[in-house]
Amino acid sequence: MQLVDLSELKEFIPPSTKVYFSQHLTSKVKDYRQKIRTTLFDTIKSSEHFSSKDDLLDLTKLPSHPLFNISISHCPKASGFALIDKNSLIGLDIEDVQRPNDKLIQRISSAREIKETPFPQRLLSAKESAWKAVHQRHSITTISQIETLSWKQATQNWSSYKISFNGQSLNGNGFISEQSGIYISFYISDSTFA
Repeated sequence: MQLVDLSELKEFIPPSTKVYFSQHLTSKVKDYRQKIRTTLFDTIKSSEHFSSKDDLLDLTKLPSHPLFNISISHCPKASGFALIDKNSLIGLDIEDVQRPNDKLIQRISSAREIKETPFPQRLLSAKESAWKAVHQRHSITTISQIETLSWKQATQNWSSYKISFNGQSLNGNGFISEQSGIYISFYISDSTFA
């Protein structure tokens, strides 16, 4: 796994935000889920913040750590994970750019979203990462309940967006970039980054 360069986003995201990405460890690799978890464990173990192996490697549970919130994503062409301090929530989605088709986008998005989003094919990944970050806090059951808003070109390589649920804007920021034919999208929800 390689650390994704987020330096362009430093003014928009908490300094603890880390996103790791690999096009070698994919959902086509045997035991990929365990290998992603092992890489996650090794990454955290190599920092000064050690964690119990069971909290990160047990595939029957969501990965947990006393100092970080964690999100994992994988698809047939790539995988990755994101870490952020416990004061924030993070959701990560990694998606092949060829997966989202018009029928899928129309099923999960409102007509307003499709019209107002500069790249409608990015809606699936944007909504998926946002859902991962906020669904438990807001009892959101499907990604179609999330609406994206305020799309902007945040930097040369990253677009940003906000989300709403039941007509109310939620606190947080989402970011999405296309890298090597893969969408990397993450959403951060936290009280200090409105």
